[in-house]
Amino acid sequence: MELAVMENSEALFESNSGILSTLMSELNKEVSLFVEGSESMLMMKEVKNEDEAYDLYNEYAFSKGFGIRVGKGRKRQNSEFYTMKRFLCSCEGVKDEKRKRTRSYARLDTRTGCTAFVQFSIGKDGVWTVVNHNMIHNHAMVPLNYEYSS
Repeated sequence: MELAVMENSEALFESNSGILSTLMSELNKEVSLFVEGSESMLMMKEVKNEDEAYDLYNEYAFSKGFGIRVGKGRKRQNSEFYTMKRFLCSCEGVKDEKRKRTRSYARLDTRTGCTAFVQFSIGKDGVWTVVNHNMIHNHAMVPLNYEYSS
């Protein structure tokens, strides 16, 4: 009985060896972290609405060399008003392979799993306050002299 289990496990290992070697090579890659600064310039800043919150983080991100996108928010129970909203680095997360469609053109995948974000807490008075700011990126920033200007 033990011999059969051993043979099956070896066969299983051989059939998954390509996956295992890929995973091991990914784990061995050197990860570079890029930090926006030592202290957040945005903490406890207050704005009046979502547009101003987006603009605040977008201007900040542009000056540091990265793009942003809107993240998830949390709404009050039985209401359309937010209590919390996040804006994320545009490289946050990974592409969902399940939703992959065949396209007539190739779309560049820019997601690297970056964890940088800014989180706003929205009071009952409607004031948006920065309460959390993760400034660590796992990708290089775009130098100002390489950025697009119109």
